[in-house]
Amino acid sequence: MSISLAPDEDLPPPVGAPDNPQVLVRVVSTPPGMPWEQTRAAQLEMRHGAPLPIADLMHKMVRLGRWRPGQPGRFAVFYIRAREFRGPFETLVDVEGTPTKVAFGAGVEQMRRARITGLAVLLLVVSGLIIGAGVAMALNARAQASTRLETAEL
Repeated sequence: MSISLAPDEDLPPPVGAPDNPQVLVRVVSTPPGMPWEQTRAAQLEMRHGAPLPIADLMHKMVRLGRWRPGQPGRFAVFYIRAREFRGPFETLVDVEGTPTKVAFGAGVEQMRRARITGLAVLLLVVSGLIIGAGVAMALNARAQASTRLETAEL
């Protein structure tokens, strides 16, 4: 397991605000196993091997490479201090010589998807109300016609 502070001088400047919190990077290895078992083991190590109490940190975990049967799993764990978090940001972090993009908080893409989903739900509700009103009007017209027919029969 290696711990390095990032971003280093040889990386491009962080994406987003210049006052982004410092990101701590840790590489975690897990024993060979099924992917969900490796993920659980890495999450356990992420929480118990945190540099500070986990309540004081925000964290994100990413698998390095693909899962292969009989091979150990490798994960990169990114930590920032929760009190330094001011808002969503993305930055490039060096993970064993490879620049890796990491995002904390709700990113712009996630916010855009949430807006689109909200709009779709709103349109679905409005469409349901319009269809429901049409069905109610049709049933009311049928009831009135039935009443007139009964009156005419008498």
